[in-house]
Amino acid sequence: MTRAMRSWILLAGLSVLIISLVFPTVARAGGWTVVTLDKLPENIVVGQSYPLDFMVRQHGRTPFSVDVIAIRATHRESAEKLTFAALPAGSAGHYHAELVFTRPGAWEWGVETGLYPQVQPMPDLVVSADQAGLQGAAQPAGLLSSPMVSTGLLGLFALAGLLAVVFLIVRKRPARVYPLAILGLLAIAGGLAFVLLSSANAETLDVPKAAGPAETGQRLFLAKGCVVCHVNNRALDQSQSVSVEMGPNLTRYANDPAYLRAFLASPGTVKSASEMPTLGLTSGEIDALVLFLNEGDSK
Repeated sequence: MTRAMRSWILLAGLSVLIISLVFPTVARAGGWTVVTLDKLPENIVVGQSYPLDFMVRQHGRTPFSVDVIAIRATHRESAEKLTFAALPAGSAGHYHAELVFTRPGAWEWGVETGLYPQVQPMPDLVVSADQAGLQGAAQPAGLLSSPMVSTGLLGLFALAGLLAVVFLIVRKRPARVYPLAILGLLAIAGGLAFVLLSSANAETLDVPKAAGPAETGQRLFLAKGCVVCHVNNRALDQSQSVSVEMGPNLTRYANDPAYLRAFLASPGTVKSASEMPTLGLTSGEIDALVLFLNEGDSK
């Protein structure tokens, strides 16, 4: 091998090394997008198609059309992987996908636009086994399925049995005491069994628990794409790995709630130099985000 050839090989190797080190910075500085879901996904059932709509913005501001968008999902327990395609729908930069999940449980997922971040993380999806489970979560339980009501009925049965035994003893009719006493004990045992079975059934329903406002805010921080422009390790562990850090670090952050509400509703109106677009957040979404953000100074 000649000296010139060795020099060219060495130069090529150094070039590859420099590109590998510089590329992430270049990607963050130029080719990056923010995906904003129209709404938080909910009430997803195995085997049923769920419509997902979202906006893609280049550099977090300008609606941007992407040739190929893939939604990647991984089942946390089984590691099964699914991929869904998204197609343009409506205005520029707006996309629609149909998601169909094959297993109940928690799914980790994100949106891949071909630009940075490679896969924008989204809040976990909890998929229910069937529609009955969702209805059970959304509707109040029947009267007899309430442990409190069951316990009350149990008490009434026991009291009735006890009064019958006392009455027969006072009337000196012991021959009738034992059958009624046994009946009272059976009533107590049946009531206890009913309460235990009701409680066990409630615990085994495959239904996600309702999120509190702060937890909803944390999920919105991911779903609305805030994590791409801001580091916030309370929203996502090691969030700097997906953030371009265009805005302030919000891991330990708090501000006046009224100011935050006004800013999230219309960033450009409150702060004319702001790079953040108006996301069309609802008042409920804004309240949840404000509560989540203001938890930062207590962590």
